Amino acid sequence: MHPFDRALFWRSLALTALAVLLALGVVVGTDEAFSTWRMRAARMSAFAPALAALGAGGALAQARARGELRALQTLGVRPWRLGLGPMLMGWGVGLVSVGLLASPLVDASVLFPRIAQSEPWTWHEGVLVSVAHGVQVAADGQIELEAAAAAAAGGFAATGVAAILAVGSLAAVTPAWVSAPISGLWRSVSSCATVALTILLLHAVAAERLPLAWLAAGSLPLAAQALRAHLRR
Repeated sequence: MHPFDRALFWRSLALTALAVLLALGVVVGTDEAFSTWRMRAARMSAFAPALAALGAGGALAQARARGELRALQTLGVRPWRLGLGPMLMGWGVGLVSVGLLASPLVDASVLFPRIAQSEPWTWHEGVLVSVAHGVQVAADGQIELEAAAAAAAGGFAATGVAAILAVGSLAAVTPAWVSAPISGLWRSVSSCATVALTILLLHAVAAERLPLAWLAAGSLPLAAQALRAHLRR
């Protein structure tokens, strides 16, 4: 990296740190009473690509307003190379967030909420099951504790891997999308499409309607727009 890359890197990192502090304050102030710090860490890790995008976008917007990016272009720097510092910052933040989601320091299950069973007893594969109490009663009256409760609940277990797929794909694509020459209108369109698609995929996978690998598709709107913008330049 040349000195200007490093300057943009640190500017975007400072703006990202400010965004993280503000988001953390909102998360702590609005969380449920039963939320733990492991749950909050998981939520912050999920928000990290978006917060890094805000920091990188702010640094690039400031450099563009000052004419610094145009000056670099006149010196022969290619358009895709202008945002190298903010892109590296974004990828670094994404790597940290994915590392946290892969560690026991966070509770990634909070990203995949499930609807609790309203019935105290349910009929499952020929037996009555109380998921809340971990009890099943067979047709012959035999009682077993904790045997089929998890099976009846249909629990979504692979929350850590799922969170890594969802957040990792966004963390990989977002820095290149932020640095791409895209108008504000189209950025808004792709951002809304990405948020809607990600939420849809998270709920579909948590409800076991789609396989786990589909979570990586949440970043497709950003990836397509970033690739098109960079190739046009």
